[in-house]
Amino acid sequence: MSGRTEVLSARERQIGFRNFLKHITWNGLGVFLVNHTVVSLMAIHFGASNLELGYINSAFHVSGLASLLVPRLFEGVRTNRLFGWAWMVRGWLCVFYGLLLVLSGPAARVTIIAVFSLFALGRAVGISVVHTVQRDFMRDRDAAGLFARLNFRLGFSQLASQLTAFGLLSLAFFEGIFGLVVIVFIGAVMNTVAAWYLLRVPGRGVVEHTPDQNVVQTFLWSMRQKRHALPLLVHWLGVGLMVMLGFQVVFLRRVLELPDNYALLFTAVGALATIFANLALKPFADSVGEKPLIVITTFALGAVALVWMVIPATLPLPVYFVLGFVAFFFGRSILTLKSTLLVKSIPERNRVPYTAAANTVLGVVALSVGLIGGGFGDLGAMLGAVVPHEYSLTFLFTAALAGAVGFLAMRLRTESGMSVRETADIMFSARNLRAFLDAYQLDFAVDPARRESLLLSLERSPTTVATSRLRERLRGPSVSEKERVLRTLFRSPRTELLPDIIGEALDEGSYNRRDAVFCLGGYNDPEAEAALRKITGEGAAGEAPAGGEERAGAGEPPDAEDSHGIADSLYTGKQGGPGNGDEAEHPVGREERSGAEEPAAAPVQRAGPEEPAAVRGASTGGRAAEIASRACPPDMETVAVAYKSLARIGCADVLGEIRRLLRCRLSPRAELDLSVAESTLDPEGPHLAGLFQHAFSRDSARFAVTRLLISLNRLDFEPGLGSYLRSEARSTGQGFYDLIEDASEFELVRARHEELRGWIRDESYCAIGEWARQCLATEVSVPPRADVPMGPVPRLVYSYVHTTPPPEHACLAALTGIYLLHRALEALGPAG
Repeated sequence: MSGRTEVLSARERQIGFRNFLKHITWNGLGVFLVNHTVVSLMAIHFGASNLELGYINSAFHVSGLASLLVPRLFEGVRTNRLFGWAWMVRGWLCVFYGLLLVLSGPAARVTIIAVFSLFALGRAVGISVVHTVQRDFMRDRDAAGLFARLNFRLGFSQLASQLTAFGLLSLAFFEGIFGLVVIVFIGAVMNTVAAWYLLRVPGRGVVEHTPDQNVVQTFLWSMRQKRHALPLLVHWLGVGLMVMLGFQVVFLRRVLELPDNYALLFTAVGALATIFANLALKPFADSVGEKPLIVITTFALGAVALVWMVIPATLPLPVYFVLGFVAFFFGRSILTLKSTLLVKSIPERNRVPYTAAANTVLGVVALSVGLIGGGFGDLGAMLGAVVPHEYSLTFLFTAALAGAVGFLAMRLRTESGMSVRETADIMFSARNLRAFLDAYQLDFAVDPARRESLLLSLERSPTTVATSRLRERLRGPSVSEKERVLRTLFRSPRTELLPDIIGEALDEGSYNRRDAVFCLGGYNDPEAEAALRKITGEGAAGEAPAGGEERAGAGEPPDAEDSHGIADSLYTGKQGGPGNGDEAEHPVGREERSGAEEPAAAPVQRAGPEEPAAVRGASTGGRAAEIASRACPPDMETVAVAYKSLARIGCADVLGEIRRLLRCRLSPRAELDLSVAESTLDPEGPHLAGLFQHAFSRDSARFAVTRLLISLNRLDFEPGLGSYLRSEARSTGQGFYDLIEDASEFELVRARHEELRGWIRDESYCAIGEWARQCLATEVSVPPRADVPMGPVPRLVYSYVHTTPPPEHACLAALTGIYLLHRALEALGPAG
C-alpha cells in the first residue's frame, strides 16, 4: 500500500487553515501589545536615540540572522511544532519587562533592547518556518485570497487590542511606564493562546538540513534564478518599507509631542487600514495577480512618503491620522502581496533552507534600513530649519525605497494575471472597476436573483473587463449562464467574442449549440456567415449538420409564458394567464423573439383544405404531396436556427432553400424558425397566401398563435394582433370587445355590433369566424385565384377565406378573422 507523503489531505488543509486563523486572531490581539510600537514608546520614556529606535523598528527582522542555525539545530523537527513552541517561548520572555519598573536611564534602555532582541529571536525561529507551514495548507491557486483573509482577521484583532490599549493608557492609573508594562503582560497572555492554536495545525513536513545544500548555497542558488531572486528582493525591501513606516509613530511622539495613548490610537488607525487594505485586495488578489498590484501600491506609498517629508507640525491632528491611514493602507497591501509572492516562490525541495536564507538576508536588510532611517532622523535634527522637520530625510528615503520596490516588481514574471496597464485601467476607471467587481461578486453569488442582476450589469457594460468576464462564462461549464450570455451577445454584439461563439456553434456536441447559432444572427460578419453556411451544409460539400438536443433553445421569446397563456385562453375559450405589458406585442416578430416553446412531441400534421395549384407551388403549399419524398438534414432544429440567423444578416440567396425545407415534414420548432427566416427575407411574400392553413395545421394553440404573429408582426399593422390577444388572455371576451370597438369605424362592423357582442358572450366563436369569412369573401376586393399577383393583405384574405379551422382553433380563428377584416377594410376598401 502506498504511504502518505508530506502533502496534506483536503480535510487536513481545512483543519490547518481554521487553526491558523484562530492563531492569527489571538496573535493579533497580543502582538501589537508586545511589538516594536509599545517597546519604542517605553524606550522613548528612557531617552532612546533615533539609532536605537531604528534598531527596535527593525529588530523583528534583524533576528532573522538566527535562521542560519535553524536547519542545523532543529533538523528533523516537525515545522508546525517548532513554530508553535518558538511562539510560546517568545511570549514568556516578556515577563522580564517587569524590571523596567525599578530601572532607569541607560540600564533601562539596555534591558529593553536585550529583552526585545531575545523576543525577536524567538520570533525568528518561528518565522523561519512560517511560510513552510503556510504552504502545507495553501495551494498556489488560492494563496492570495487566503492571505487576504488572514490579514483581514489580523487587522480586526489588532484594532481591538489597540483600542483597548488606548483606553487603558487614557486612564490616570495606567499613565507612564507602568501602564506600558501592564499592556505588555496582557499581550504575552494573548500570545500564549495564539501559540497553543499553532500547535494544533497539522503538518508532516520537517526541518531539513542537507550538508551540501546549506543556507549560503541556497541563497547563492536563489540569486541566480530570476524566478526566485526578484520575489526575494521584493520581499526584503517590502519589509524594509514596513520598518520605515514605524517612524510615523516616532514623528508623532517627537515632533508633535503627543502622549502615549494618542500614539497607540494612531496605530489603531493602521489596523483599520489593514482591514480596508485586505478588503480591497480580496477581489483583485487571485485574478489580477501580485505584480501589477505591487507596482501600483509601492508607487502610491512613495507619493504618500513624500507628503510626510514636507508636512508641517502645525496642522490639525486628524490630518496626520488620515495620512497615516493612507500610508498603512498601501504598506499593508504590499505586505500581503509580497508574502504571497514569497510563498509561491518556495521550491518543492529544501524549503526550510530557502526560507532560512530569505529570513537571514531579511535581517541584514531590515537592520540596514532601520539604521539608515534612524541616521537620517539624527541628520535631520542636526540640520534644523534647513528641512521641514526632523524626519524629512527619513521619509525621503522611504519614498526612494518604495520606488525601488516598484521598479523591481515591474520586472517580475508571472504565469497568470493581468498586466500593470490592464490593472490600472480597472482601478482608475469607475466604469471598469464596477464591471470588475460585478464579475468578482458573480463568482460567489448564490442567490439566483443576485446572479441575474450581476450578469445584467456585466452585459450592459461596454468595458474590456466585462468582455473578458463574458468570455470566461462562454468558456465555462455552466450551460444556463452560457445561454444567458449568448442571448445577450445577440442583442449587444461584441466582435471580440465572435471566435468563441463560432466555436460553440460548430461544436455538434455542445448543449448550447443552437443558442450560439441563434447568436450569430446578430453579427453581420464574413466569419459568422461562413460558419452559418457550414452548419446549413452550404459551406462545405457533403457536410450535414448533426447533433443538438430536441429542446426549446435559441430564439425562444422572453415572454413565452405570456404567449402560452394567450394560447391556453384561445384554445379553451376560457381565461388564460395574465399578459405582461408591451413585451408581448411582438413575441416573435422582433429579431430576438423567434419562436415559442416546442411541445413535447410533434403532433401529426393535419390535412388542410384543398389548395389551388398556385398555392401548392408556393412555400407554404403542397406539403401533403411532397412531405414524404423530401429529405431534411439530420439536425433540422439547428439548421433551421442557422437559416434564421442567415436571414437576419441579409443573406437573401438562401430564401429558395428555406422555402424548399418548409415543404418537408418538420417539427413545430423547426417550422417556426424557418418561418421567421422566410418572413425576415420576404415579409410580404407568397407564404402569406397559405398562412392560416399552416397556422391551424397542428393541434396546438401555442403553435398557431406564434405562427400567425411571426408573419403579421412584420407587416407593421397598427395596432398589432398581439394587443388584442393579451386583452383576451387577461379576461375572456375582452380582446373581442376591444377589437369590434376599434373596427366599428366601418359600417360593415358597426351594423352587426350588438349581434357580435351576443356571440362573444355566448362564446359562439364558429359563428363569428364564419361571419368574418363571409364578409372577407364578399365585401373585400380579392383576386379569385392564388396565382394572380397580389399584395400582402389580399394574400392574407385569400388564405383566411380558403381555410376551415378545426373546432379547437375556433376562438383564435374568430379573433383573427375580425382583425383581418378590419385591416383589409383599411387597406383595400370594400368591393366594387
